[in-house]
Amino acid sequence: MLGALGNTDTRMIFGVDRYDAEYLVKIIGRVDTEAVKQTALRSNSQRITSSPIETEGQYETFSSLPEQWEQWIDRLRYQKPRQAMVSACDRPAASIITMRVPAYTATEEDIENIRRESGQNYGIPYEQAKREVEERFSVNLQRRTEPLESEPVAH
Repeated sequence: MLGALGNTDTRMIFGVDRYDAEYLVKIIGRVDTEAVKQTALRSNSQRITSSPIETEGQYETFSSLPEQWEQWIDRLRYQKPRQAMVSACDRPAASIITMRVPAYTATEEDIENIRRESGQNYGIPYEQAKREVEERFSVNLQRRTEPLESEPVAH
């Protein structure tokens, strides 16, 4: 599935752990080098500030890049259930809420019928599958133990 979505250059990220969030923000996150965290007081007559402290010589405070990356990491880590960040091509990431999926109502008998029909239509007998897996495994094992042509054989 990752290959299919990756081929469309689309990323859907549901709640992830910190390690994954640190990796994924580098792919979908964007920071603003001119993002203002705190607006300065322009003059006594113009009270334009988001700060509770207003002084005459106040300057704008910019949001640092590490702080912005941490905000992105937290945005990915602490998503609510059914919430995801979606990034497509070069567009900015957007937060979405997925549809509710109703609880399934299939009985054990229904599930067993589906298994049986699927096995009849698409499956192979268990013994045949087991034999094919063993054959593939032994071939792969032989390839690993055989020396490469470029490797000298010790006698």
